[in-house]
Amino acid sequence: PVLLVEPSVRFGRFHHEAGAFAERYELQEADVLGTGMSGAVTVAVCRKSGEKVAVKTLSTEGLDREEIARAISEVENQLSLSHPNICRLLGVFEEPGRLRL
Repeated sequence: PVLLVEPSVRFGRFHHEAGAFAERYELQEADVLGTGMSGAVTVAVCRKSGEKVAVKTLSTEGLDREEIARAISEVENQLSLSHPNICRLLGVFEEPGRLRL
């Protein structure tokens, strides 16, 4: 199911297109920065610029309504944040069974 994110906070950074993440970034799966209850954070490299970014992968497999609501809330919150001391969310990539932030 497609996660419906409030348009006012989306800013064109929510990508539903198949292969959009792999087209833009090369995930360095062996380079894990950390793991937590909601997913792992790994390094990816931008294919255009070579810039390294941190990517959080959230599984959406088998989520119930409450868990989906939590995922939507996290995405909306991160997309709306803008502060020099908070990592900026560059984009959200929806793939079958997961989100990449």
